[in-house]
Amino acid sequence: RFDIKQNRHRWHKRDCVLPNESLPIEISRGCIFKCKFCAFPHVGKKKGEYVREMESVEEEMLYNYEHFGTTRYYILDDTFNDDADKVKAFYEMTERLPFNISYGSFMRADLLWANPDTPYQLKESGFCSAYFGIESFNQEAANFVGKPWSYKHGQEYLKKLRHDIWKEDVSFRCSMIIGLNGD
Repeated sequence: RFDIKQNRHRWHKRDCVLPNESLPIEISRGCIFKCKFCAFPHVGKKKGEYVREMESVEEEMLYNYEHFGTTRYYILDDTFNDDADKVKAFYEMTERLPFNISYGSFMRADLLWANPDTPYQLKESGFCSAYFGIESFNQEAANFVGKPWSYKHGQEYLKKLRHDIWKEDVSFRCSMIIGLNGD
């Protein structure tokens, strides 16, 4: 049986990993959220469930660096910042690496806002690109999909991330749902 905690993935020379290629790296599986519009079958996990041990992630990154020179990644995780403890453990793991990495992932902006240390830990660990599921800045639409934070704080906080916290170091994109009630 597959155990995500002990996952020991290895790329091979026959995989044709190219110099400077960004590689996917799996951190966890499943989602702690139950968004009203989502049909993903693996929702409702608890924080800390189905998360790789950071030693395993560290070993994979060291292997990739030694064999392919890899320092760029995209995180495979339904919501990388779903647990501030996981982000902190990842940050601490990157501090042990003998090289710097850069990576991007899917995030929830409301969780960055709720955990003010997290955006700084992400930036310090090499985070360079976020994809946020904002859905809508309209009150009626945001309430309809169960994301009231977006209309209350979304625009203001995204500006703060861009101009005050991440500045030019981290880019981000936002997904929106068109055609919602109120939009």
